[in-house]
Amino acid sequence: MKPENTPPRIHIKPKTALPSDSSTPIKTTDSQASLLTWEERTLGAIFRVTLTSNNTKDVQGHRLAFVEGVRNDLEDSGGPVRLSIDVIEQAILEAASSGSLGKPLEYLLGCWKRVTKVLRGIQNKSDPKFDIVKEARRLCFSYCIFAATMPDMFGQDSTSVNPLVEYFLTDSESDRGICHEFLSEAVSRLNEDETVKEVLVSAMEQLSAQLAKMTMNDDYTPYMAVSQNPVVRNTSEANSSGSEKLRAVSAIACNFDAIPFVFTG
Repeated sequence: MKPENTPPRIHIKPKTALPSDSSTPIKTTDSQASLLTWEERTLGAIFRVTLTSNNTKDVQGHRLAFVEGVRNDLEDSGGPVRLSIDVIEQAILEAASSGSLGKPLEYLLGCWKRVTKVLRGIQNKSDPKFDIVKEARRLCFSYCIFAATMPDMFGQDSTSVNPLVEYFLTDSESDRGICHEFLSEAVSRLNEDETVKEVLVSAMEQLSAQLAKMTMNDDYTPYMAVSQNPVVRNTSEANSSGSEKLRAVSAIACNFDAIPFVFTG
């Protein structure tokens, strides 16, 4: 049975207060204020979340999720009520669990596309904006994997079908599709996170099993597009190096190599 539809809450610790005898106010420079404004606006646009209940759409008409739990915790903490990298993880979980922006993984894959695009546009890696977006991107990928492996974390029921399968078969250029950058990030994490390897290999096994049952009358084009993805295909030379993560990627590719390209109808 699904849990009650209440927004998950992660307690936000209040910032350490100034000593009571301090008479020196903290001043925010124009550049700091500009960065804070940019941070709130950018994170809100990437994850399509808002702390204002009547702000239901962004300037482009995209629906926004009101993250009430985040707002309540910020008010309780006595700090400024604004989106920041410090609270965005809670906002991601609350928005993904609400269902207001679609299924959790579908929503998060769209966020991944947006955060990757923003990070790509920041050329100066010493710019504090780069660190903010880089951390947002790291969190976004982690929650994509959580949505694929622990749906109950978002109030969803588990199924025998790997959730990634549906999105592998979607056009990689769409918000819902799994793109080259997502797979590249997954490969970079294989050594440090066994869960990533397991969910990717499982998805490929299910895709290849589905493909094996198809005939020439079926639309198998999306499956072949997956098999031709550079991250999936370019493993032969790398696999010879003996790297654990590259052996895992090679295993993914081999699932498709095992499928004959001659169908019976």
